[in-house]
Amino acid sequence: MAKAFLLKPLAPVGTPYATTTVAAGQPAHAFNDYAGVTVTLACDGLDNAALLIFDLGADTPIDTVMVFGVSGFPQSGGQFWVQMATAAEGPFTSTYTNELGSAYAGAILPTSGLGVSMLYKSSPNTARYVRLRWLAPSSGQSIRIARVVVGARFQPAINFEYGAQFGVRDLGSLDVNARGVLLRHRGKKLRTVSINFPALTRQEAEGVAQKMLEQVGNTECIALCTDPAADAERQSRCYFGPLVGDLGRTWATAAGHKVPVNLLGIL
Repeated sequence: MAKAFLLKPLAPVGTPYATTTVAAGQPAHAFNDYAGVTVTLACDGLDNAALLIFDLGADTPIDTVMVFGVSGFPQSGGQFWVQMATAAEGPFTSTYTNELGSAYAGAILPTSGLGVSMLYKSSPNTARYVRLRWLAPSSGQSIRIARVVVGARFQPAINFEYGAQFGVRDLGSLDVNARGVLLRHRGKKLRTVSINFPALTRQEAEGVAQKMLEQVGNTECIALCTDPAADAERQSRCYFGPLVGDLGRTWATAAGHKVPVNLLGIL
């Protein structure tokens, strides 16, 4: 089991663009937080590839890429590459790094049927320009994506404690009228997760966690992976959505800070 991490999305500057056919939506849709607002890219480039390119504005450390809401792409035989270039190298004119991730982070899809493409590195690259490249095993393929999350993860040295809760928030309702007739209004079921990091160091708490909580609050979205180790179920361990409830931290011991994380998964 690998330690859980939080990943605050970096925002691109300018307008993201695709160098292959956009079959539906707009490339910028991959950077908003609205469930159902997606972009579909045709795999019609070199090597049956779909490409999405964006600019982060300045050289930035990147060790994790997560793409939520993946559908339509073959579950076997496809590849996911993350290509990164510094400001000095320019937007893929000559020199850049090429990292192989996973088109689907695990063999088993979540119940939503939407997968997660993922690159999880032990050490970060420094890059300004990022190009995501999905290579299909055959022609005539496409990929639909909902949200791209790129950045440097916060992964505490001590993992979350036992007692983690994994649940569902049902947005529908159920009632019975005066005649005993069932009144059912079906709604989307959203996954929820509640974990507690019990022993952050002072540097982790003050230098990273507190600043992240102040920036994200209850209105912005963040990615969470409870266990990034390679596994068939890894996609179901990835969440994206807002933090809910109290965002405080507790100075629990002389050397340890306690931070709860409660997240409502919208993807």
